Formats: sequence, C-alpha cells, structure tokens
Amino acid sequence: MDNGSLFKSLRFLSSGHSVPLHIQRTPEAPSSPYQIFFHLYKPSTPFKKTAPPPPDFSVVVVNARTSPMPTISELTQLFGELPELPPPAPRKRISFAQQKLAAASTAASTGPSSSASQASTAETSLAKRAIGWVWSTWWMAKKGDTLTRPPNPFPSLKMGNKIVVIAAVDAGTISFFRFGQGVFTEWPMA
Repeated sequence: MDNGSLFKSLRFLSSGHSVPLHIQRTPEAPSSPYQIFFHLYKPSTPFKKTAPPPPDFSVVVVNARTSPMPTISELTQLFGELPELPPPAPRKRISFAQQKLAAASTAASTGPSSSASQASTAETSLAKRAIGWVWSTWWMAKKGDTLTRPPNPFPSLKMGNKIVVIAAVDAGTISFFRFGQGVFTEWPMA
C-alpha cells in the first residue's frame, strides 16, 4: 500500500463539543437511569446554606447490576445539564534556591548551635542572597524581558470543563467513576 492510497483512506473528523453527535436514536428507547442525584460541595470557605455556590461535584447513583456503562448520548445529556468549571489554578512554584534557604532557616532555628556559627551562616546566607539577586537582575537586564513560563495544559486536560461522578452500587459496594468533558480543542498539541 503506497502513501497516496493510505492518505485517501484516512478520514478527518472535526473535534470539539460544538459539533453535534450523529447518533440515531430509536424512538422506543427507555428512559436513562443516569440522572444527577446529588450535588456535593467541598468549599474552602464557609457559605450560606440559603445561597450555596455551584457544586464541586455532581453525582449520579445507579444500580451496577442493571445499568450498563453510559453511552455517549447519555454522557452528552449529563454534561448539558452541568455548568462549565473554571480551569484549575496554576501551582505556585518555588525555586530551588528559595527551597534551600527555607530548609537552611528551619534547620538553623531548630538545631542547637553557638552564636558564632549562627553569625557566620547569617553572613554567608546574606552574601549568597545578595549575589543571587545581583546575578538575576543582571541576567534579566541583559536578556531584556521577564522570564515567564507558558501555562501547563495538563491539569486542565485532566480535569476538563465539566465533571460528573457516577456511583455504581453493587450489593452494598460502591464504585465511583469520574467522567470529564475534555478541553482538547482549547489546548492544541500539534
């Protein structure tokens, strides 16, 4: 098989959640067991019960013995009921030099030492900080711009913008399955 016939047989599919699903439904389809049953809140701050924020998780409870895995149309229906979640906040990164300084300061404050050794470590740490600051400002001035990292796409790809948790109950044993609507169109990789 040559490359020409191989590329002719490939088919490109449009991506994204704005593209409608092309699934034929049968008119006698039974009602779906996948309905949102619980809203779970895991807030970092207290809130009024009369004015709750949007839920952190939406839970669907099904019988594992009688309900099959959800189809794409059932998941699309569930995701249609949910609000979009904001992307996760980026992690605060601490440089290696700041980690070393923090470790040295905690070790110096907890360990027994004489006042002469404390004065010498304070002088060396002050000198190291001053040299590091001068070097970094000189490097930035030489480069001409600030060093900013592009945002990491993988937390957003892992979380998605809509999340539903399906709790499958099998004779008292509960299994949780987390389904998320991906954001692959917002973070192109190629």
